[in-house]
Amino acid sequence: MRRRIVGALAAALALAATPLPAYAAPGDPAPGWPTQHSGGSWSTAVSTSGRVHTVAHPVPGEGLEVLSLGSTYNGTWPAPTEIPGYGGSVRAGSGAYGIAVSHGPDSFLVSREFVGGRWTAPETIGELDQATSFVTNTDGDAVVVWRAPDGLMAGLHPRGATWTTLPVTGVPDGGYFAATINDAGKVTVVWAEATGTTTQAVRRTVLRPGATTWTAPQTLGTVSPAGGAPRIVTDGQGRETITAGDKLWRQQTTTSTPAYAFAVGQDAQLAAGTTDTRVVWPYRNGRYLSVRTRHFAQTSAGEGWGSTTTVWAKTYAAGVPLLCRELVNTGVGIAPAGRSYVAFGVVARGGCPRSTLRLVTLDRTSTPLNDVVVSSYGYGTTPEVAVNARGPVAVSFQADGADNGWGDTNYLRFFSR
Repeated sequence: MRRRIVGALAAALALAATPLPAYAAPGDPAPGWPTQHSGGSWSTAVSTSGRVHTVAHPVPGEGLEVLSLGSTYNGTWPAPTEIPGYGGSVRAGSGAYGIAVSHGPDSFLVSREFVGGRWTAPETIGELDQATSFVTNTDGDAVVVWRAPDGLMAGLHPRGATWTTLPVTGVPDGGYFAATINDAGKVTVVWAEATGTTTQAVRRTVLRPGATTWTAPQTLGTVSPAGGAPRIVTDGQGRETITAGDKLWRQQTTTSTPAYAFAVGQDAQLAAGTTDTRVVWPYRNGRYLSVRTRHFAQTSAGEGWGSTTTVWAKTYAAGVPLLCRELVNTGVGIAPAGRSYVAFGVVARGGCPRSTLRLVTLDRTSTPLNDVVVSSYGYGTTPEVAVNARGPVAVSFQADGADNGWGDTNYLRFFSR
């Protein structure tokens, strides 16, 4: 079998005899978890037991249509499972469970599960046209929403069962969409729909557990077409938080219509824990660039959003080109108990000096616990942060896309919770 992932991919020790490594301070590099890198992008998920699942694209020169599936408890990687396809994503559930979805041969979506210590044979979901949104709940029940040749489709996969598919009604062709599934099995799809040349309506539809028809679309509000794509997460209580453009909406209960809460910046990122939710967004005003956040917490004293906190800020000197200070990519992950991990890097385009990708650990009050440099960072991609109740914090990113993604610039690094 040819190796496609560069790094520590040695034969795994028997798990029962392998102690989990000790951890350093939250946000420090995780002992025993060496950096991985590949020629293409990574997708990473961490299960509730701490097992890390990965999908990696191939190294240069070995073809686009091969993916490598990996899984480890302790940073020692067995030989990867190689599969045909591209565009792979992986999610996790309770225990050691994992599930991966990819574009398989002949333009079909396929999935594989990590069960009993191995990846299963592929199961076909449906014919793909473009764009997918793939999520799981705590246990590992999965939903994938994608554009098929004849419209938007949803695939539902209760853990241990098979896929069932149905159309998502009321959603027009084109535009951005996102999906979520809560622990009761309720699926929600949100999208932005053009209502004119200067506005988009943000809409939502729900498939309740056991139902076969979607609710009538609800309009949450309007945003500028120049705003960020819609995003949605569900906390462990089943309450949704949605961002689109520069606005955020949140449910008070699992059955209420999400209500407008406050303004955020464009391209806001979301993450949710058991009762906590965090939103992170970039902010720019002239030569001033920053990363901001708010945190929703539920405590014995009550619940609500904390005030806006600046995670990082810099005022650039006069004369620094706009290309060197225009865009900051952000990513966020949150552990079930509420501790958050915010990754960010200023994009350096053209002849701009390289910046750094950083990881800041925040407690539930948005107080920084640690701030570490992850990597040098140039024309990089949005970092993805995966974390759960056990195991490491996994940060995947492309450090520099100047080589069109083909080279050793796609990294997966691990940090302590």
